[in-house]
Amino acid sequence: MNTLDRSIPIFRTVFLVAGVAGAALSIGPTADYLFAAGLLLHFTIWFEEWWRTASVH
Repeated sequence: MNTLDRSIPIFRTVFLVAGVAGAALSIGPTADYLFAAGLLLHFTIWFEEWWRTASVH
C-alpha cells in the first residue's frame, strides 16, 4: 500500500467532520460538498473491503 492509500481514511474523517462543522456554522453548500465527499470516501472504502472479502470466497 502506498502513502496515498493509507491517507484516504484520514481524508474521509476530515471531510465528514469539516462538513458537519460547516453545517453547524452555516457556511452553505460547501459544507454539503465536504460531507458528501466524506460519505463517498466512506462507501468506497467499505465497498473495497467487501469486494476483497467476497472475491476470496
